[in-house]
Amino acid sequence: MKIAYIFHLSDTHECGVYKKIIGQSRQWIRYGAQVAFFVLTKKGGKEFFEKNDAGIPVFVHEYGGLAERFRKLSRLHQHALKYSANIIYYRYDLYHPSYERMAREIPVIVEVNSDDIAEFRLGSRFRSWYNRLTRNNILLYAKGLVFESQQLAGLPHFSHFDKPYLVMGNSIDLEQFRHFPAPSNPAPVIAFMGSARQPWHGVEKILWLAHHFKKWRFYLIGPDPEEFKDIPSNVRLHGFLQQSQYESLLALADVAIGPLSLYLIGKEESSPLKVREYLAGGIPTIIGYRDSDFPQGAPFLLQIENRPNNVTSSVAKIEEFVTAWQYKRVSREDISFLDAKVKEKKRFNFISHFNMSKE
Repeated sequence: MKIAYIFHLSDTHECGVYKKIIGQSRQWIRYGAQVAFFVLTKKGGKEFFEKNDAGIPVFVHEYGGLAERFRKLSRLHQHALKYSANIIYYRYDLYHPSYERMAREIPVIVEVNSDDIAEFRLGSRFRSWYNRLTRNNILLYAKGLVFESQQLAGLPHFSHFDKPYLVMGNSIDLEQFRHFPAPSNPAPVIAFMGSARQPWHGVEKILWLAHHFKKWRFYLIGPDPEEFKDIPSNVRLHGFLQQSQYESLLALADVAIGPLSLYLIGKEESSPLKVREYLAGGIPTIIGYRDSDFPQGAPFLLQIENRPNNVTSSVAKIEEFVTAWQYKRVSREDISFLDAKVKEKKRFNFISHFNMSKE
């Protein structure tokens, strides 16, 4: 089975989404598939995507402005058609009419990682309007849908298409991440990883925590220091770091923090990649949502409410959790089911169901 994996990714640094895509594809190849990436990205990103260490063929189409983005997306779809794939695996993105031609010729499985209507609403008005106007064409022509959470699968603007679907939280290739020994910090160290200018991360709440717990240290990896004012002296904003650079900081962390403001994009349930990376390292984590893979919770996850005042109203719980987990680590055995080797078989079987050329 030949799979053309189509995605749009503007982040040309090492990022969790690309790690996830490579991790998924490694497993599909182990199951006997051929995989090629068809990537839409901003100018300057070609070299980054072509350097994947999995030996996967990559075809990159770069763009400048929005108009060029649509032209290059059309060419990318044409390129994917020429690849003669049996299946198109498609990360949800803005629509282009060339998508319909592609979807008529090859079965398309669309991966849905967010409520696009809510998320686009936080960006430019044009993109939000255009997405609302054209999104039905993407979903209508899809043969099947893969949702990151049950919540997404149940939203009326997805469910009314009545497509076959799979709900599956994000997996992680555990072999690619170190499991850190427990630190011996005299006072707790808290770590956070995320991208710049994403308000649903709730970084301002972490800064509030730093003001409140002045003896704790906070390492924030990814956010742009220019985004924030009044940064406490016990906070270090590191900006973007490669995995080889930030691992030494994670190794020092007693506890990590996941997204705290997902209500801004309509999410109650999620399975963030960074949280899986924390857990791979053995780091207990504070989250502000319901995790898709831990519906009953877990001792190493402190789930606080998903609302604006969730941190200020949970100070006592946070302090108790951090104190309880200081000098401890989450065992690999407790999160082994998150491994791509375990989870991706389910996704692969779902994709294979739509292969019109059974091999």
